[in-house]
Amino acid sequence: MRNYETTFIVDAHLPGDEIEKAVEKYSQFVEKNGGKVITIDRWGKRRLAYEIAKKQYGYYICMRFDAEGEFVKTFEREFKLDEQILRYLTTIVPKLVLKEEARVAALEKDSEAADTLDEEAEPAKADSTLEEEKKPVTETVEKTEEEAAEKTETEV
Repeated sequence: MRNYETTFIVDAHLPGDEIEKAVEKYSQFVEKNGGKVITIDRWGKRRLAYEIAKKQYGYYICMRFDAEGEFVKTFEREFKLDEQILRYLTTIVPKLVLKEEARVAALEKDSEAADTLDEEAEPAKADSTLEEEKKPVTETVEKTEEEAAEKTETEV
């Protein structure tokens, strides 16, 4: 099985529930024919670059799924027969893209784990910050005056 991505445009003048029915229809079609839907991204209503069937707007949907190669022909035939579908495009998702997405997902998972560790360590940092704030102000003023004097001596 290969990983495919299909982007299709549904007539935007349809009511919202009919658009959802169309999305459900095609996701069920994939599953009935031995495929597996991975994601469905609803990009929403957008203006078309040019009129298609005298329509200026369309509702964009991007569906990613796993299926056999022969399935794509039958899937696209279903799009051709449906008058609600203005355009469609099916592409194979390259293995390089899949590897990159897996790498990014792993990095996000690691950063989330690091964030939880940082949150646990923050109370200790806050305690040390409070101790520094408790130092008398005169000590810090004296230190800054000494540092300023040292800088002027080194500059001369």
